[in-house]
Formats: sequence, structure tokens, C-alpha cells
Amino acid sequence: MEVLVKKLLGAVVATLALASNLQAGPVQNAVKPMAYQDGVFMTGNNDYTMRLGLVSDNVFDRYLQKKDKQHVHNSAIGSNSAVITFGFFDRADVWTSFGAGSFGYEDQAAGGATRFKSATEDDLIWGFGGNVILYNMDFTTLSGFASYRHLKADVKEIEFNGDINEYASQSKVKAKYRDWNIGLSLAHQIDNFTPFVNIKYSDAEVKWDNATITAPSSWTFSTLKSRSHIGASIGCSMMASKKFSLSVEGRFFDERALTFSAELRF
Repeated sequence: MEVLVKKLLGAVVATLALASNLQAGPVQNAVKPMAYQDGVFMTGNNDYTMRLGLVSDNVFDRYLQKKDKQHVHNSAIGSNSAVITFGFFDRADVWTSFGAGSFGYEDQAAGGATRFKSATEDDLIWGFGGNVILYNMDFTTLSGFASYRHLKADVKEIEFNGDINEYASQSKVKAKYRDWNIGLSLAHQIDNFTPFVNIKYSDAEVKWDNATITAPSSWTFSTLKSRSHIGASIGCSMMASKKFSLSVEGRFFDERALTFSAELRF
């Protein structure tokens, strides 16, 4: 029993040490369901496995627009999350994530007379998804994946023409962000490294509670939606051991984002 406790504590400390400087959203790699050959407690091949991960997702611009098709800029989502993944028969994964995230964006009034910027508090961001291997031959794997993510947070700060104010929180303006993705991932294993490329269809939306404010200036928060639905990403996973992996992924076309993750099989 003492040995098992030491193993658990060592594994958790190692994961936190390698991922504590990261910020959340899952890295989609086709080979993940079959990549781990061992675990901290469930050693060897098993029909059912569990993994714990820490994920940083930094979306620099989600490429959103208002209902009138006017683009908004720098629609940023930053989050830090823990991810629990359950694997089945080395063919499929399902996962859920919980963490802290925030949303902000920039806009301007018609004619450009007023420049507007807002940012939310950090609040709960959660999601779930899955990954299923569709085809595997030698070291090449094709999988399908789907995911959903949700964030609801108070607006803490607004800026009009460069002047920062903190009145929005008094108006109880809340941002409600959600996105979902469905796509394909192709990966090829080269020793301990597995580069991958993904293509996806995605949709994002931001709605607001108490969307109109009157101080320090009058402004109505508009519903925001994706202005591009087809996206792609490239990345690479490294198996640091049979139990542990590190991954990085860059996403583009429908968003400009960078994700890091560390994951340990138990």
C-alpha cells in the first residue's frame, strides 16, 4: 500500500511540475487512444484505462462577427483545465475537463467613432468530448473526434477609446461563450514522437446577460458568432515514457490558437 501511495504522489507531482506553467482545451491526436503502453497502477495493456491531464488553451483570436457581419477583433479565450480521459479497448477515448477561463474582445461603433474593449473575470470553463480510431496501419492512424466547451463569466472591465473603466461588473453583464468541434485527425508515429494534422468543422457563439450598459457610455453587447467554420491544426505529441506524454498544437483558419498539454496514464 505504501508503495502505491508513493507512486501516486510521485506521478501527480511530476505531472504538475511539467504542466504548471501552462494555461486549457484538449489536444486532438489520432493515436492517443492506443499510445500508452503502461500505467501507474493499471500496468500493461488493459481494455479500460484512465488518464489525467493538465491543458493550456490560449486562443488569441476566435474570428467572430456580429449579426450584421461586422467583424470584431482579438476575441481571446485563455484557460487552464484539468482533463480526465477514459480509454476503451485502445480504440476510443471519452474525456471531460474543468478549469478556469476568461473571454475578451475588441469592437467599434459604426463609423469607428467609438472603440470598445471588454474582458471578463476568470470563471468556470468546462467541456467534454471523444476520439475514436477509424483506421490504423503500421504507424499511421486516422481518427474522428468531437468536443464541446462552455464558459459563463462576469464582465469585469470595459474600455472606451482607451479609457479603462470597471463599471460593467456593477451592471452584472455576463458573457456566455460556447463552442463545439467535429473533425478528423491523421497521425504518424516516429519513435517517441507523433506529429499530427487535423481538419475540423467548428461553431462558436457568445451571448450576454444584461447586454446594455449606460455608464460610463451607452453600449449594447452584440451576440457574436463564428465567421469561419472550417479549421485546421498541426501539432506533435512526445511520449516521455510509456505512461506520460507532452503535446503541443497550433490551430488556424477558424481561430488563431496554441495549446499545450501534459498527460499521465494511471
